[in-house]
Amino acid sequence: MKLIKANESAASRRRVFFHLVDPDGVTPETGEAGGQPQMSSDGGGWTDTGIGTLSAVGNGRYYAELTQSAVETAGTSIETRYKSANTAECPGESAQVVAFDPNDAAALGLSRIDQTVGSRLASADYTAPANADVAAVKAKTDNLPADPASNTQVNTRLAAADYTAPANADVAAVKAVTDKVDTAMEADGAVYRLTENALEQAPAGGSALTPQQVRDALMLAPSPGAPAEGSVDDELDDLAAAVASIGGLTGSGALDVTVTITDNLGTPLDGAAVWISTDQAGNNVVAGTKYTTAVGQVAFKLDAGAYWCHRQLAGYEFDPNPAAIAVS
Repeated sequence: MKLIKANESAASRRRVFFHLVDPDGVTPETGEAGGQPQMSSDGGGWTDTGIGTLSAVGNGRYYAELTQSAVETAGTSIETRYKSANTAECPGESAQVVAFDPNDAAALGLSRIDQTVGSRLASADYTAPANADVAAVKAKTDNLPADPASNTQVNTRLAAADYTAPANADVAAVKAVTDKVDTAMEADGAVYRLTENALEQAPAGGSALTPQQVRDALMLAPSPGAPAEGSVDDELDDLAAAVASIGGLTGSGALDVTVTITDNLGTPLDGAAVWISTDQAGNNVVAGTKYTTAVGQVAFKLDAGAYWCHRQLAGYEFDPNPAAIAVS
């Protein structure tokens, strides 16, 4: 198939060729110069219009020139033929009209191709990479092992680390201690407090708790040290100091005193909070706060003297409160 540039002005580049034979289909026909071939555009009907007469080349070969208007539009497909009384039906050369110049050896006639590509690179929303950032990334990737990294390389790095596996026995010992925390502490709003049972294990007889005794009882820190602010140890330090300042929850007196809390009908009250002070306003607390048992009782260690007993229970109002008591 012949390629012809759209609207080609050079007649020699619009030539299509024919090979004519006699009716036997073999012998070249040499006497058809000046004969009129036909053409068909895009599958249309055969016509003499758009193609010139035959010019002999020799040995049955001829050419005819398509008109410039016949090749005006790129994309047009052209077929040619020739038939006379002296020849068989002879198809001629096919032609395709294209938008480029097939005779341009340098660029096929596609003008400004470099300018077009260059303009697209310049007009796009493109920001060149920061060379310093690229160099920084390269510096990091240069430290990676060869791709793919071998198992030996990975294992070597793991083995070379200063790592000591945990002692399972020590882990089990820690777990045994922490399993007891839920029985030693209970929720108190947004914080936690020691349970009554844990507090009742505090030493009595006038010896106040020390921070280390609290730690030992709960099996927490091995030594006082300097606990971090807000840590459990820090809170225990504060708690122990508060207990020491009041002589312990039970009190530090020489006499065993049992206080029974009942309602107006004499029914024992369980879970009532009770504390003892030397003044009616409750500014000098010497024992408590402790909570009554199911029979409404709570035990204190007090010296002989006059005291005030303060009581509190949700949903119940004591009268009088505090109540004066005498220990002898």
